[in-house]
Amino acid sequence: MQEYCQCGHTIQLELRTVIFAGKVSITQVPVMSCEECSYYELLPCVKEELKQYLAELGSEPETIRISFADRNELSSLILTSKLYGVQLTPSTARQLMKAVNERINTLLDVYRYAQSSGDQDWTQDIERRLSQLSTLSSYPILSASS
Repeated sequence: MQEYCQCGHTIQLELRTVIFAGKVSITQVPVMSCEECSYYELLPCVKEELKQYLAELGSEPETIRISFADRNELSSLILTSKLYGVQLTPSTARQLMKAVNERINTLLDVYRYAQSSGDQDWTQDIERRLSQLSTLSSYPILSASS
C-alpha cells in the first residue's frame, strides 16, 4: 500500500530546506510531500531532533547554512541511498529499512570499538545516532514493511 495525501494523491519522500528565524538554512530535512496540493510534513521520526536543534540555536541565531544529514542518521541515509524524491511505497520503505538495518549494524560495531577504547564522547555520540534510528518503528509505513 502506498502512502497517500489528504487530497488522495501519493506522497513522496523528499529532502527539503527549512529556514529558521530568517537566518538559518537547514538543508536535507526529510519530509513527506504531495506535488498535487503542495502539502508537506516533516517525517514524525525527525521532528523531535529538529525541534531540539532549533532550541539549541536560540531565538537570535547567527546566519548559517547546515546540512541536517550531518546531524541526523535518517536524513543521512536518505541522502546516501538516493531514496529522496520517490513515492513512499512498501518497496521504497523496505529499501530504506534495509539501509537503516545496515547502518545500525555498522554503528553497533563501531560502538563496541568505542567502548573498548574508553572514549565516552564517541560512545555517547553513537548512542545518540542509534536512538535516532530506533524511532523509525513508530512510523507506520516503515515499520509495517520490515
